[in-house]
Amino acid sequence: MTLYFTNFLPWRRRAYRIRLRRVGILLCGLLLLASAIGIFRALPFASHRIEHHLLLEHSQRQTHALKEQVQQRQARQRDYELQRADAEKLRQQMADTLRWRRAITLVAQALPEQVWLTRMTMREQHLHIEGHTHSAAYLTELEQRLRRSPPLRFIRLKRVELLAEERVWRFQIALEADRDDEESL
Repeated sequence: MTLYFTNFLPWRRRAYRIRLRRVGILLCGLLLLASAIGIFRALPFASHRIEHHLLLEHSQRQTHALKEQVQQRQARQRDYELQRADAEKLRQQMADTLRWRRAITLVAQALPEQVWLTRMTMREQHLHIEGHTHSAAYLTELEQRLRRSPPLRFIRLKRVELLAEERVWRFQIALEADRDDEESL
């Protein structure tokens, strides 16, 4: 004999499914609630990260601008130092020129009209002049006039050469100021 079972309580299966659905809905709701809470809690951290990133970029820009300003200031300082050095060199040249003023005036007065100078250098007590003339006679005349100038001592005629293609004599003369008269120069 076979026994047949019939479920006289179908409401149990329906109640089980309803409970299962409620539990599923409850779990989904809890999951959604947890993710929403996680998102809302992470938003301030994200905004803090964004603020931190913006502050970092701003400080990097400021640092870069300050570095550029420092480089520009250093370049201006170097330019200023170069200008000061040039000005000091010019002042020294002016002082040397003033010290040699009388000697230069005597050399200018001793120059014959047919002699012209191309270069004049002054170092310590020595005055070197270079120039050209059309005739050796004018060079001899210049030499004699320089020998007659008391504060100048004619040291020597360093170089004399005839430039054939230009038909001129090129010369170099070294002079020295007397030590006794150096202060008046």
